[in-house]
Amino acid sequence: MPNPPSKLTVRQLEQSDATAVQQQSTDRGAAWISFRGSVPAGYVVLTTRHSMEFGGLDGFVDDLFVRPAFRRHGVGASLLTELFRECSKRRVLAVHIEVGSDNAPAQALCRRFGLSNNGRQLFTVRVA
Repeated sequence: MPNPPSKLTVRQLEQSDATAVQQQSTDRGAAWISFRGSVPAGYVVLTTRHSMEFGGLDGFVDDLFVRPAFRRHGVGASLLTELFRECSKRRVLAVHIEVGSDNAPAQALCRRFGLSNNGRQLFTVRVA
């Protein structure tokens, strides 16, 4: 996996960061926030579930956001590195991420981590 830039720090989300992400690390997921100095640069949220297809836990990147000023500076890679480290600890068997068809930089980042387009489409409906 790619190495993060030296001046970037990534830490697990703390309760005081709740405005950025509502749910802190639980048995169903985790969240991390990245800082450049004291300035929040981005965050990532992982959710997990049992998958019949994979015969164990799989993970879904529920949200990955990097502030525009910090894009293409290793923030996304650092966040995904922490996410995959946690997935390894939890014995997650597969990780999924939804990326816009027009978001070439995000697609390239995903490919760097071994993610690939599975040829499926995601259908969504709000029920509440």
